[in-house]
Amino acid sequence: MFSPNGKYLFSCSDDKSVRIWDLVNNGVCFKSLNNMHDTFISCIALNSKLMVTGDVANLIKVWEIR
Repeated sequence: MFSPNGKYLFSCSDDKSVRIWDLVNNGVCFKSLNNMHDTFISCIALNSKLMVTGDVANLIKVWEIR
């Protein structure tokens, strides 16, 4: 999922993490948010203030973006 400003890419994974990639500076991963769920994270959505993650157990979590 791309950030609203297009500068970052958010990816989710079966290792229960969300990674944030800096697309402006060579596409490097600059932040890894680990163990955000108890099961695999299967989807992600965001706007300028919130990030929503969902897992394979159908649990949805809402996170404030700062």
